[in-house]
Amino acid sequence: MLAGQLAALRLALLGAQMRSVMKVTLVQMNSVGDKAANLTTARALIERAIELERPDWICLPECFDFIGGTRAEKIAVLGDMQVVTLTSAIRQERGIQAERGALIYALGQSAAEATGLETGDVILQINRRRIENAEELRQAFTEEAGQAPVTVWFERGGMTGRTTFYVQ
Repeated sequence: MLAGQLAALRLALLGAQMRSVMKVTLVQMNSVGDKAANLTTARALIERAIELERPDWICLPECFDFIGGTRAEKIAVLGDMQVVTLTSAIRQERGIQAERGALIYALGQSAAEATGLETGDVILQINRRRIENAEELRQAFTEEAGQAPVTVWFERGGMTGRTTFYVQ
């Protein structure tokens, strides 16, 4: 009974506060890793909303700040290798099967040649240590520096591979 009375009171108060009507249009889009394409798509969607709906206000989704690349923190490992923690958004965007790991975001040519890894690879394991995120990868490489060669298990193009190299 009390809940019904509160709901009625809330509706009465909201109705009393509304003095004019504002037309709001929500624009929803799926961002991809290409910033220019995202901005072009957003502009086209906004222009279409204006043409068709003539709104007083256009609202973009709360995640529209993601207009390209990744918001994930980039962690430098092995000199010119940058990695990010694998997220569900990255997995979906890139078609990655692994649920956890560290995605190689940037990799210089010399590091690629020395390690056999490529930009876009997801590092899953070093020796027998499973890698859950980018920080764990940095720690593992730090601990292995100057020791025996490491075997790195990774996902590339939906397949699992491995490579062995020394960490300097």
